[in-house]
Amino acid sequence: MRLPKGCAVFIISSDIAVLIEVGPRINDVDAEIAKLRNKLQKSQAGANKLRQLLSRDGFEENASDVVISSEKKKLEDAEAAMENYQRTIEEFEKLKLA
Repeated sequence: MRLPKGCAVFIISSDIAVLIEVGPRINDVDAEIAKLRNKLQKSQAGANKLRQLLSRDGFEENASDVVISSEKKKLEDAEAAMENYQRTIEEFEKLKLA
């Protein structure tokens, strides 16, 4: 999906994202980009921990289906958040150039 100019993506879950037009309301684009990069880094760290957990020897054999499903859903949500933070950063970078 292509973002409309000046829109930010806010993640609800891996299945739901909300687009909000923020371009005209942003006073300091660099500050907003810095906040988004911080959120991106936190999402990346969370996703890495989840990947490590899911790939740990014996995890799937010893964990219940509910736990495995829950952890996989958390990973999907973190990956969706990372993708959308990156897309929003790219869109905000375009605002700087405009």
